[in-house]
Amino acid sequence: MTRDELKRSRVRTVDVAAILALGAAVGALFLPCAARAFARASARSRVRELSLGRDCAPWRVSRDALLGVRPSGSELVTWGNVGGCGVGGTGGGGGIRWIGRRSGGAPVEVELLANVSRGEDLTSTSTSLKVTGDVPGRFNLGVQVPYVDNTRHVDDFWGGEADLSVSGLGDASLLISRKFGLEGRTSASLTLGIPTGEHDVQVQSYTLPYDAQPGKGVFTASLTVEQSLNRDWGPIIIGGGYNYGGGENDIENYRADSLTGYCYVGYRTERLVHSVGANVSIALGKDRNLGNEIEDQGAFLLSLQYGVEVTLTYRVPAFFAVMATLGEKSSQNSAALALGVMTFF
Repeated sequence: MTRDELKRSRVRTVDVAAILALGAAVGALFLPCAARAFARASARSRVRELSLGRDCAPWRVSRDALLGVRPSGSELVTWGNVGGCGVGGTGGGGGIRWIGRRSGGAPVEVELLANVSRGEDLTSTSTSLKVTGDVPGRFNLGVQVPYVDNTRHVDDFWGGEADLSVSGLGDASLLISRKFGLEGRTSASLTLGIPTGEHDVQVQSYTLPYDAQPGKGVFTASLTVEQSLNRDWGPIIIGGGYNYGGGENDIENYRADSLTGYCYVGYRTERLVHSVGANVSIALGKDRNLGNEIEDQGAFLLSLQYGVEVTLTYRVPAFFAVMATLGEKSSQNSAALALGVMTFF
C-alpha cells in the first residue's frame, strides 16, 4: 500500500470512528430519557382511560376526549420550525430555515423546498424532499434527499475562463431530534450526512472545485440544541450547534468544522406567519480544494433571513424566503431565494 493510500485509509477510519462516537454519545443521552418518556406516556394513557370510564360524571370528560382530538398542549407546540436544505454559494452560511405553524401534532410531515443562491463565482439550485415522523418517546425521525444543480465560474480552465455546470443527487441526511422538558420547548437534533452525491465530477478532465461538487465524499454530522419561546404573537427560537465537516475525502477536498448560533422571531396574522432571523457561523479552520488551502476564506459568516408562510389550505402551507450572507471576504457574500410547500397526515 502506498503512502497516499495509507493516509486515505487512516482518514476514513478516523471519520467512521468520529461518527460512531458521536452517535454513541447521543444514544447514551437519549435512551434514558426515552425510557422515562415511555413511562409517562403509559401513565397519561391510563389517566385518559379512567377519565372516560362509566362511573365518571359527564362534566369530567374533556371536549378533546369526546371529539377524539390529540392534546394540543405545550408538548405539541403550535409554533414550530422546519429546517430547510442549506443553500449553496460561495461561503454559503446558514441554510434557509422554515418558520411557521406546525401541523398541529400530525405524526408525519412531508416538505418540498426549492432554493437558488448566487455568490461571486457560484450559482446553486437545490430541490430537497424531506419526510419526518414522530415516534414514541418525544422523538422525531426523518430523511432528507436533495437534487442540486451548480454552475461554477473558474479562471484556470486549461488556460482560460469558463462556466462549468454539474447536476445530480446531493448528499442525503438522516435527521434525529428529541424534545426535552415538561413543556417540550427544548430540543436536541442530530443530522447525519451520507455521501450519496458525487464528489469528484470532472469536465474535460478538469476536476470541479469542491464547493461546486454535488456531494462531499465523506460522512458528516451536526449536533444542535435550541429553545423555543412561544408568545401570543409568535415564536422566538434560539439555538446553536457544532458541525463536523467529515475530514478530508479521497481527492483531498476538506471542509472545516464550524460552530453556529441562530435566532429567529415570528409574527402571526390570520393567514400569514412573518419571520426574521440571523445565523452566525464561525469556521474552525480553512477549507482545502485538492489539497490546496483556500487562502481568501474568512472564518466569520452572517446570514440574515426574512420569510413568510402562507396558509393555502389547512393541510398545505407554503413558504417563501430571502436570505443574504455576508462574510469577511467579498468572495463569501451570496444571496438566496427559497420556495416550499408541505403537507401532513
